[in-house]
Amino acid sequence: MSIIIKARENWLQYSTSLLFAICIIALPAYTSVGKMAFNLLALLSLFYLARNFHELKTLDPLIKIFFVVIVVGFLWTLFTFYINGSPGRGKNFVWSRQVFLLFLPTLYLLFRKVKIPFYVLWISILISVVLAAYVGYQDTLSGWQRAKGGMHPILFGSILLCEAFLLLVIAIRNDHLLVRIASVAGFFLAILVVIWTQSRGVWIAAPVLMVLLIIVLMSQSKLSLKFIVVGLLAAGVLLVSQYPVVKDRINFTEKNIKMYMENDQENHWSQTTSVGTRLEMLKAGWQIFLENPITGVGIGGYDLAAKAGKDRYGVNASAYWFYHPHNQYISALSTRGFVGFGFLVAFLFLPILIVYKQKNLMSMRDPYAIMLVLICIAYMVYGLSDVPLEGKATIVFLVTIGSQLLSHINHKVNPDQSKGGLA
Repeated sequence: MSIIIKARENWLQYSTSLLFAICIIALPAYTSVGKMAFNLLALLSLFYLARNFHELKTLDPLIKIFFVVIVVGFLWTLFTFYINGSPGRGKNFVWSRQVFLLFLPTLYLLFRKVKIPFYVLWISILISVVLAAYVGYQDTLSGWQRAKGGMHPILFGSILLCEAFLLLVIAIRNDHLLVRIASVAGFFLAILVVIWTQSRGVWIAAPVLMVLLIIVLMSQSKLSLKFIVVGLLAAGVLLVSQYPVVKDRINFTEKNIKMYMENDQENHWSQTTSVGTRLEMLKAGWQIFLENPITGVGIGGYDLAAKAGKDRYGVNASAYWFYHPHNQYISALSTRGFVGFGFLVAFLFLPILIVYKQKNLMSMRDPYAIMLVLICIAYMVYGLSDVPLEGKATIVFLVTIGSQLLSHINHKVNPDQSKGGLA
């Protein structure tokens, strides 16, 4: 009877932790399961919000601004979409992807009440990496050139790189030897999976995150820990640089860029390579923005506008092969105008500002703060070569892990609340 009574009293804690764990564990490798867990977690957060709406008044002013940016930014996306006549496949991207950003505030409120214990966060990420490695390895064995898990290789790699650095922060900040060893092993395993995805845009983010982590940790760590961190990161760089797949992809990219830059012929085949196509899409996206600077052409309308203005923009047909220009910032400018671009920048930068206001960024000791900054920077860099905020899996990951990390650094835990932390 005591077990039943305890379960009844703590049902919110148990159900929230379970759904959070399933979402993080399953999302990269078994994406449909992860999304289903997220949907249930989102519904639970709405139920909590309905019964605790008054808590919105107690939020920090900067948090309120962040949430207003999310809500108004989504409303602007809706406005620009419908005022442009609901173009292309935009309806799916608005109501099946962008709408999930609205659950970041509700999940934040839920996680303020129900703190996800450290071991749930850590074990979830670790198991997620192991499952992703297994599925990624199976992908390469089954004839795929790239490991893709349960989604597109770029999205798969984006999530795995975030998880790799979350594990590295845990390894550095945790005092338990077993946790450190397992986290370091998980970090290298996740990096290996990222290599398997062959996603060059994701690879670019790795050295940026490494440099940021060194800057943040070097200013406060013991000398022995500094050597360990630098050694780990140097080993990671060496592992990546010597991997044959990496060398081949880098050489291939260099050749693509050289051919594109040296050719001024219209509709030359160099404009249809992976790099050439991206550059053509950037040109088209920028021209679309210049013609529609305020409201853009609406989400889902990029490829239609690029096709209609192909001759006018002087771009190859490859410029409209995809529904987005493979750049988050150009995508925002071309589909939602400079106003939508402003909301995008605010969305990515405000969490870092929140961290900075609470703890000096250069002397952060809170691992949750470090992890949140790393996630934001990662998505900023991802946005240079893809659209992570228009991919459902990457949105779900950001909303779930971002709201959880934010709740730890922006709210003092009351004595009667569940405890968590990197003890």
